[in-house]
Amino acid sequence: MASILSTRGRENLSGLDIPWRFVPPPAKLYNKTTNHSGLISFATAEHVCPHFPVPSHHPINDLQAGPQEELAKYVHENVKIPPEAYMYSFSSSGGPRFPTAMANFLNTQFRPFTPIYASNILTASGVTPIENMLAFSITDPGDGILVPRPIYGRFELDFGNEARAKIVYAEMGDVDAFLDEEGLVRKFEEALKRAKDEGVGIRAVLIANPSNPLGRCYKKGVLRGIMRFCGVRGLHLISDEVFGLTVFETGDNDVIPFTSVLAINAEGLIGKEFVHVLYGMSKDFGAAGLRLGCLVTRSEAVMGACRAVM
Repeated sequence: MASILSTRGRENLSGLDIPWRFVPPPAKLYNKTTNHSGLISFATAEHVCPHFPVPSHHPINDLQAGPQEELAKYVHENVKIPPEAYMYSFSSSGGPRFPTAMANFLNTQFRPFTPIYASNILTASGVTPIENMLAFSITDPGDGILVPRPIYGRFELDFGNEARAKIVYAEMGDVDAFLDEEGLVRKFEEALKRAKDEGVGIRAVLIANPSNPLGRCYKKGVLRGIMRFCGVRGLHLISDEVFGLTVFETGDNDVIPFTSVLAINAEGLIGKEFVHVLYGMSKDFGAAGLRLGCLVTRSEAVMGACRAVM
């Protein structure tokens, strides 16, 4: 009997059964019967207003979560859909209006060293498709993307399912990756050598800043060190900054504030066309269901290659 799925389809399907890779194996997930000491996953980072009631049909109706009524009210009162919105030109790659609005927003909130323009922004239906397009554009099948762990585990699927890029983990061990530039680079070097020994060529470094799942931000000097590391080796730097404004004052002067890689002068560290930022509406705006994600890049080549696979 013919298989319903291709080899690639079967591999992708089996990947959904693997627990998210926040920590290295042999860690196991908690089970009330078989594994009391296992990990409990808080993997869905969806910002909901806790005082809103949960609909009766909601799968977690014993928790305080629910519809984003305030957002829905604001959109209903303020967003108008003009007739031209029903044409391709209005929405393709974000259309003429959204990238301009996003560029203004990023220039205000992320304080880039050099202003961001609408032409630097590609819009798609969420950050996940952006990651897929970026992987298609800067890697070949089997190429590696270097990632410090712990990190958002689904990157393996987002960059690997279609583009077949391989996530290569740099285990931090006792190194505080957010503060220790020298230690982080050393761990990157170790992972780079291991990948080379295994025949995997690294094409990019991927970080989540602020971190998912740790919620910490990289010190500015560490970000400069990562940029320098990538620049020396001709690697792309991908910075996932979807939690960029999901930060708050703690009163602790030792807590590192959020700094976007866009805010750092890349001169002498890395070619500006090798730096790519991921941003979207799901976290900071509490609007995961809107499926709006952006790639921010100054590379015309990368931008064009991504558009080609939209």
